[in-house]
Amino acid sequence: MELNQIERCLLHESYAKAVLNVLAVLERTEEEAKEIDTYFRRCVLNLWAKHPDNRQYLDAFNTIYTKVPDPYTQTKLTAALEQYRRQNLLLPGVPEFFKQMIADDQKNHTAFSRAFIRKQEELLRQYASIDGDFTMEEAKRITQYGSRMEKLCDQAGIPSTAVPTVDEIQRRMRRLADDFFFVSPQKSGEPTLEHPPKAADAPKDAPAEDPTAAAAEQPKDETDAPKARPLEEVLAEMDALVGMDAIKADVRSLINLVKVRKLRKEHNLPVPPMSFHLVFTGNPGTGKTTLARLIAEIYCALGILPKGQLVETDRSGLVAGYIGQTALKTKEVIDRAIGGVLFIDEAYALAGGSNEDFGQEAIDTLLKAMEDHREELVVIVAGYDGLMQDFIDSNPGLRSRFSKYFHFDDYDGEELFAIFSRLCEKNQYQLTEDAKSAIKLHLTKLYETRDQNFGNGRDVRNLFEKLVNIQANRVAALEAPTTDDLLLFTKEDVEALSA
Repeated sequence: MELNQIERCLLHESYAKAVLNVLAVLERTEEEAKEIDTYFRRCVLNLWAKHPDNRQYLDAFNTIYTKVPDPYTQTKLTAALEQYRRQNLLLPGVPEFFKQMIADDQKNHTAFSRAFIRKQEELLRQYASIDGDFTMEEAKRITQYGSRMEKLCDQAGIPSTAVPTVDEIQRRMRRLADDFFFVSPQKSGEPTLEHPPKAADAPKDAPAEDPTAAAAEQPKDETDAPKARPLEEVLAEMDALVGMDAIKADVRSLINLVKVRKLRKEHNLPVPPMSFHLVFTGNPGTGKTTLARLIAEIYCALGILPKGQLVETDRSGLVAGYIGQTALKTKEVIDRAIGGVLFIDEAYALAGGSNEDFGQEAIDTLLKAMEDHREELVVIVAGYDGLMQDFIDSNPGLRSRFSKYFHFDDYDGEELFAIFSRLCEKNQYQLTEDAKSAIKLHLTKLYETRDQNFGNGRDVRNLFEKLVNIQANRVAALEAPTTDDLLLFTKEDVEALSA
């Protein structure tokens, strides 16, 4: 089977997320990243060790290593596979990094080791399904992997009731990578560095987050709606976002349409049916998640939704590995979103698979819920431009329910600098004039030379974090650093980014 571009993209993205989630959320080291990488290789090779035709799997596996260092060639993979087959090695050993993960959970009363198991099983299911035939033997081996590691968690007393789901981890990462720089400018007197985030909420050396913004986005129970705010206050926050001029105009047009509909009702005039479901298209890092949260509040303020909470998910949060489980899993997520907005990121991953793919079961369940709860549920689907159009066109039910599209443009150099400036302001850093000119030039070049891997605001945050580290190394070498030394980014700091 020839892998198409969508499969290559999705597979690589899933793999990258699996490793990055572990590294960032659990504060793993680069050395442990290599161990995680090796472990996934062993799991995949074991999964396929007795399969009669391994070419599709090898092709799929090699797509991962077209974008990461130290690629395994097909020759090496084939040789390794033959070794596993000869030695009948069906279960990989539990690596040291996982034992350390359990120790961290014991110390911090968390359950990220169990979350990692879930991600491992999800990734293996994706690999096993690459040939369009997810067999019972493959399912059994994946379950064996998970069960072996779950037993270690049980023995260590890691709680199973507080396991963070994959989408909960991704929400935490998005808060650091998206809303961190999409929130409105700080009000005077708002706390910043006095209350740094807890270790479990951010990577070790990450810039401090505004605790009030984090609390607003992450209520303790996501089924509880955020405290209702006046429409004007929500719109002011939207207007303060960098760029998105066309999007902001579209939102205001939508608001005007809703207001006129209400007036027509009050005057006993007919009101044509209207769908409030939305399609967000655009590249990563353009603020789609942030705007979805604001849309949920706007719909609540307009009386379209009773609660206005936002529930985020993606394919992994909706699709299970066995017949009948996907409908139940999808319904659980929908139930949490009733009264508010269900935001499905990378929604195109639900469609385009084989006839046996369970993504279609999730779509069918979703469409039924949109009909049954039309007065109390709004769905926003998001993803890349072309892929999202293909997704909507793949099903007549989707086409009939999603008629409004919001396109999120890439940020240009000036907008990237505005995001960078907010990061500086939020974390109490300043730029010398020379540094300001240098960083503007750097971001303009970043935009003008962008490719398919361009991360928009996420690239800016990564750049900011690198600059923080560079400045810290410079200041640490000073004998008696002043307050200005601690605050300032210099031109030399910026130039060191390219070194």
